[in-house]
Amino acid sequence: THTCALLGVEEALFPVRYTQSPERNLALICGSALDPGRVPGRDAGYQTSVVPLLLGEIVARARGRDFREVVRDEVFVPLGMHDSWLGMPEAALAGYAGRLGTTYDTSGPEPRPRSFAPDQPHQLTHLMPGGNGRGPMGELARLVEALRRGGTLDGARVLDPTTVEAMTARHRCGLRDRSWGQVLDWGLGLTLDSKVHHGGGTHLYGGGHITTARCVTAKWMPKRGGTTRSTLGADINNGVSALAVVGT
Repeated sequence: THTCALLGVEEALFPVRYTQSPERNLALICGSALDPGRVPGRDAGYQTSVVPLLLGEIVARARGRDFREVVRDEVFVPLGMHDSWLGMPEAALAGYAGRLGTTYDTSGPEPRPRSFAPDQPHQLTHLMPGGNGRGPMGELARLVEALRRGGTLDGARVLDPTTVEAMTARHRCGLRDRSWGQVLDWGLGLTLDSKVHHGGGTHLYGGGHITTARCVTAKWMPKRGGTTRSTLGADINNGVSALAVVGT
């Protein structure tokens, strides 16, 4: 729910997370203190490095395997997401030559390559569960559709229905996110529809009873000027999964 009060560690880790080893990344996190004056669970700040790395380490120790292998074998492949990865091995990276897209920075008048997104080979193969996912958008839609269906798709079950219910319940409600500068509600790893805090109008994650899963853009798309962000959402109540592309 991004309420661990470690936003200062996130800011320190972000510039070096792909240049130092996973062990050093974890050591930096574990050797750091909580943000001064912040209380875990009562203060929100979006993080892409600290929490995913800690959760990935927990999964790896529990399974006795590299997290990248676990998510590939136990989530992506069973759901038919054969071209999706969270940190791909070098052998697989070579096989996708010509298919990997570049994420562009569209904050200026012209799209520019080399944004903060991890597009370089050493970044794509690194252990960074919250940062270097790659795969076709159609396959990401299969993951969200599996969540909408209670953890199953095409006969493959990757989550129990009670787990999906827990993930999509409101665990964080009414907290202002210091990173986004607005109030956002969260489930477990998923942003929830939060327009109730914004007068019912459109906002960053607004719309319907939508549970959204953010993703990196320009995934295996032709190398051209593109988007800064995509949002894939599932309307659990009404049975709809949809993709919104922002910043073209």
